[in-house]
Amino acid sequence: MKGANEQRQAHNVPVIQLRRRSEASCWRGNVRELRTLLKQAIVESDGHRLMLERAAEESSGGAEPEPALQLYDEARKELDRRYYTALYHRFDGNLSKIAKAAGKQRVTVREVLRRLGLRAR
Repeated sequence: MKGANEQRQAHNVPVIQLRRRSEASCWRGNVRELRTLLKQAIVESDGHRLMLERAAEESSGGAEPEPALQLYDEARKELDRRYYTALYHRFDGNLSKIAKAAGKQRVTVREVLRRLGLRAR
């Protein structure tokens, strides 16, 4: 049976590896990406070590998105553009009415309208 000191050292290895990996790469500060990486590493682990390299290869945050994902993103942006533009014209730019019709917070709608170049009242 391992001693307490050996167990502490064994548990520190993945943390050290993660720290080195994060220092070597340019982490944008996205906590969700970090959480996903850790979850994948746990799934890939052999019970004693986190498999960070394998998880990082699978998540590959810096890789180009798949073409199907790009198509989805483009279609979603176009749908949002049409939807919010229609609501904007229907409610004469009234932010509260647009937000209520969309079922969104005013802050969210304001940001979407700003990205679309539409000024809310």
